[in-house]
Amino acid sequence: MYDEQNAIADREQLQRQLSLLRRSGGSASEIADLEAQLDNALKDEYFRTQEDMIKDIEDANKTQIELLEKQITI
Repeated sequence: MYDEQNAIADREQLQRQLSLLRRSGGSASEIADLEAQLDNALKDEYFRTQEDMIKDIEDANKTQIELLEKQITI
């Protein structure tokens, strides 16, 4: 959870930096570099969320299987 919060804070910082660079007329290479970093951060966040959702589904399935096995036993 702590790592996830740090990753979100880092992404938000990248967004702020990119916004400032665009407004202040930063160099194209600096802007492109920040855009690439931001894109990678967004991809990482997306995949982390997907992994969490898969884990939640697996846990729910496991619980459901356990309940069904108890019903079969009864």
